[in-house]
Amino acid sequence: MSDLWKSLVAGVVGSLLTLGVTYLATGWTAEAQRQQFLIERSQAFSEFLSLQYLPRSGSVPQECQTRLEECRRLRQVAIQMYLFLPTPIHTELIKSYGPEAVTAVSLGNDKNLTPGTKAFNNTMRLTREWLTGQKDDKFNFLLPCGDWKTEEKQCAKK
Repeated sequence: MSDLWKSLVAGVVGSLLTLGVTYLATGWTAEAQRQQFLIERSQAFSEFLSLQYLPRSGSVPQECQTRLEECRRLRQVAIQMYLFLPTPIHTELIKSYGPEAVTAVSLGNDKNLTPGTKAFNNTMRLTREWLTGQKDDKFNFLLPCGDWKTEEKQCAKK
């Protein structure tokens, strides 16, 4: 009779161990797949966001075409870095641009931003949180070439 109980307990313990290992392995695999998806799709996602609020190529004067392409590239790189770089790396990268850059992106320095810029900043922060699963509110996101009308006036003057 005791051999029956030993076999039964061993079977239950073995089943629980198998279930636990399977659960952990599935969770790790799902997280790895999510991270892979984010890496593969980051280019298209950042491209989509970078084109927002910029005119189409045919809608700007010929002398501003180069600046429009520069703005698209700058925006895409800035969005990819903001969304996908870990906070410590991003913080150090901002520091590398000097104290003015650190001040510009600090959380309390959004008083001069327009409501639309603040809304975009919040959207980016929440998107970063959704993508990475990490809450990060250490700095504001500043979109390069944020006001195309200003960029267009400057390139038309040249």
